[in-house]
Amino acid sequence: MLFEDPGAAHLVEGIETVDEPRPALAWRHFAGGANHGDRAGEIADPVVAHGGGNRRLAADHCGILGVRGLEGHGVEAVDGQGPMAEARQIESADEIECMRHAVAVCEAGMARMRDPLSGGVTENEL
Repeated sequence: MLFEDPGAAHLVEGIETVDEPRPALAWRHFAGGANHGDRAGEIADPVVAHGGGNRRLAADHCGILGVRGLEGHGVEAVDGQGPMAEARQIESADEIECMRHAVAVCEAGMARMRDPLSGGVTENEL
């Protein structure tokens, strides 16, 4: 089970380690609202159901309301930023190829913008 940004479930299609993508919760006030901790059960329920008795959850981003909400459901939130940073350091050949492609697309877009660029032209006009 992977909690991913809403609308990004297609990014994990065909990945054998992800059986069930679910929309992630925003654990910050700005994105999740004042009561975002109230939705902690959406995360805690599968942890309790599938954790085999382990009720720890490593989160790379979780504000105090999220932590308190998880604790209210008997789940211990632990810092997941370190393990996530370590995992992000390793790029597969496919990821590197995707990065090269993304850079090439950006460079092509910038080249198309460079020629007609002049003073007084808005971004939308460009």
